[in-house]
Formats: sequence, structure tokens, C-alpha cells
Amino acid sequence: MLQSLIRGLPRMLALLALGIFFLVISVPVARALQLPEISPSIWYIGWAFLVALMVDLVRRIMLPRLDLQDTAWNAIQGNVGAGLVVVGISIFLGAFVIASAGLLSQ
Repeated sequence: MLQSLIRGLPRMLALLALGIFFLVISVPVARALQLPEISPSIWYIGWAFLVALMVDLVRRIMLPRLDLQDTAWNAIQGNVGAGLVVVGISIFLGAFVIASAGLLSQ
């Protein structure tokens, strides 16, 4: 699991930085442009990056030995079992995204 987290660390740091960046600039950009209606949109973009970070972290913790890119390539080559794994993981991660978005909306 630790190897999987270390391998994904640059992506996770980038997602964290982008998420915080958009959350911080949402109000100042809206004030500078004198368009207060764009502030929530920028704020939600920041939260989208943070949700992507959470999904990536959960996938790496729960499935540390799964290389999704390699599995998807095997599915493209015609391996039906690999295709089913990709579909299952995609459904799981999609459900996690929907649940996270539901928590954010409250």
C-alpha cells in the first residue's frame, strides 16, 4: 500500500494544490472581475479537485496492487476478465464520487 501511495504522490499533491488554489481565489477573482456570480463556480471547481484527490487516495488505499492503466490495456487487448474489473472499479469510484458530492452539497 505504501508503494502505491508513494507512486501516486505527485498526482495527489497536484490535485491538492489545484483544489486549494481554486478555493482561495474564488472570491478575489469574482471581486476583481466584478462578477460575484462566478465565485460559486470557481469554488466548486476547487472542490471537484479535492474530491478527485479523495477518490485517488481511496483507490490507492483499498486496491494498492491494482494498476488500473495496465488492467485497462489488457481489456482493450480482448481480455474480458480485465474489462469486467475495469467496469467494477469504475462503478465503485463513481459511487464514491456521487457520495462525496452529496456530502459537499449539505
